[in-house]
Amino acid sequence: MEQMFDLLDRVHAKCPEITYIYDLPLKSVEKRPLRVIVFSDNPKTHELLEPEFKYVGNMHGNEVVGRELVLTLAEYLCHEYKNGNEQIKKLVDNTRIHLLPAMNPDGWEIAVQHAWNTSKPGQFKDIETMLKEHGTTDWTAGRTNANGVDLNRNFPDLDEFIYAYNQEVNHRNNHLNLETFVALTSGKDCHDQPYQVETVTVAFWIMQNPFVLSANLHNGDIVANYPYDDSANHLRMYSPSPGKDLPNLWNENKNALINFMWQLNQLVDGIFIH
Repeated sequence: MEQMFDLLDRVHAKCPEITYIYDLPLKSVEKRPLRVIVFSDNPKTHELLEPEFKYVGNMHGNEVVGRELVLTLAEYLCHEYKNGNEQIKKLVDNTRIHLLPAMNPDGWEIAVQHAWNTSKPGQFKDIETMLKEHGTTDWTAGRTNANGVDLNRNFPDLDEFIYAYNQEVNHRNNHLNLETFVALTSGKDCHDQPYQVETVTVAFWIMQNPFVLSANLHNGDIVANYPYDDSANHLRMYSPSPGKDLPNLWNENKNALINFMWQLNQLVDGIFIH
């Protein structure tokens, strides 16, 4: 962990004008910080109309590629910005990018200790040695957090919240609210596990920042998740999103909509622009 923190500190020291380092409010089960580095021309503050992004690595402690990619991205953004890369300068100056290299630092430590070669100080076991000692039974060592909970299965089912909100009159269904966060701290996940401290602090992070896009980097397979991928009654059935009719509405009214948008574009504060 210290090596990771040192790297983040070096990046910040090299690019202090566009970076800011902070920890999420809560630490891991074993009291390790969940540290974030931010890139922006005004990294400490959200600016109106400036999109916020977040990239998360190492949710599964034994999946280290995401962690390394996020750290490499931090170095790359700093280096290219300093070197005058116009594309990177435009990206950093017009967005705010939050990088969390390790969401599950306890799991990473478990995985490291499992792979450490005690007979050869300073070296990890090779794959053949690990298979010889443990077979294929311990490949998940470090996947979970220190409580043995899979953090990737520990977030609330937001489909349930949206279906419940839709039953209430005048309830906004396009934003999370404090009720959702309270449910995080008091309920259980889909595997009947209590919500973990790492999950709660990341959820609070999400609610405190208007992220418009996010990436969570894993190892090993290709998975696609999307909103409304569960039905209201949890049965295997067609579960459409509210926007399912938009493509047809656009195609059927394309010319009228384009003309309407063009007219709006001509009007600024009540004055037509010629």
